Amino acid sequence: MKFKKKIVTLLLLVVAKSGFATLLFFPENQAIYSTREYSQVRLPGSAFQVGVSNDAFDFKGFERVLKMCKKNYTLTQDDKDFLTANDLTFKTYNSLTALNFGSWNWNFRSEFIAFGDLMNLSSNFLTFIFEGNMDAAAMEELKNQNPGNGSETMVFMKSSFVYSKKEPFYIDNLFDFNYLNFVIVPGFNVNVYSPIKYARVETDYFTVTDSSANIQFTRYNSESDEFFSGFGLGLGMGMKVEIENGWLYLSVDDLLASMNYQKIKKERVVIDMNLPGNVNFEDDGNKQTYDENFYDYTVNLDPTVVMGVERYLTNDFSVMVKLKNCDYALDDGVSGGFNYMPNPHWPMQVTLGNGHDGKMFYKLKTGLIFSYFESDIAFFFADGIFTSAKGYGIEADLFKIKF
Repeated sequence: MKFKKKIVTLLLLVVAKSGFATLLFFPENQAIYSTREYSQVRLPGSAFQVGVSNDAFDFKGFERVLKMCKKNYTLTQDDKDFLTANDLTFKTYNSLTALNFGSWNWNFRSEFIAFGDLMNLSSNFLTFIFEGNMDAAAMEELKNQNPGNGSETMVFMKSSFVYSKKEPFYIDNLFDFNYLNFVIVPGFNVNVYSPIKYARVETDYFTVTDSSANIQFTRYNSESDEFFSGFGLGLGMGMKVEIENGWLYLSVDDLLASMNYQKIKKERVVIDMNLPGNVNFEDDGNKQTYDENFYDYTVNLDPTVVMGVERYLTNDFSVMVKLKNCDYALDDGVSGGFNYMPNPHWPMQVTLGNGHDGKMFYKLKTGLIFSYFESDIAFFFADGIFTSAKGYGIEADLFKIKF
């Protein structure tokens, strides 16, 4: 009975007061903790991001491909036409928080990050696999393609210490103009990167005849977990500037970021295919691997740059415009959206954007906010929405305890 009473007391504390927060449009900014007046901790694994996008299939298309992958399934001509209608390129973005805690104006976060371009097969190349000989123009174009070239994926851990200055800088009468007054809140972060897994494919040679193909490529793959080696450092800084009824945000992260994968296996692979017909890439009869060796490889991350503005039109409604350039984020690109608080505990956020790959994306986010507890979840769609989308993602921060 005492345990039940404690649980009831905890729930009452959680819902006792109104929340005074909203869903953040700029969680990357290092100055966001300047006004935080509490400590917080997240349960390990309760914050994550999972996403994948492609150029070929929507939700129904994925279902159809899964049916094709069943044992003893024979492709029909309609299946082949479906598979060759578009290029096959897949991208994935994933993260999982291991530690996240902080107090007032500082915070520490450690998360696993995995992202990459998984495949790059043109529709012409797929047509050649299924049909063999094509017309002269298509065959000539095919000779200039490098199937699979540039496929790359990596997994690493990023640990960040973030500090926001509590007291802002006040800049009055800038350049002697009375109306140019600024309130600037700065922040900075220090990152530690630890490599875990890495893989890449580089197509070295590709030649075709009427019914055969020869592909030679170099494959790089980390042979073992490198979590305790190859550490790298990076820096970040940001600021928010007060404007009328809102804030201007600017931040940069992953400056000088690098990590060293120390056990990369380098393999030279040759694949000979006789077409048309089913191709078994794992068959020793048409695949040769040679020139195996190990070496070190240093990965340099591009800086993550985020800028934008958020303006409150009413106390419970704000709008934003955002530009984000990041290698490993779902919402990479130009976007706009709004926050709305229909009541103090239930925020809603809608974002519409255009990614750097030229695809439109949509994010719908909601959550619960109380004085001692917060939770939010977002659904991401790329190149369409709901079942018509060609990319899906989910972001969640399920259990943040405040005290």
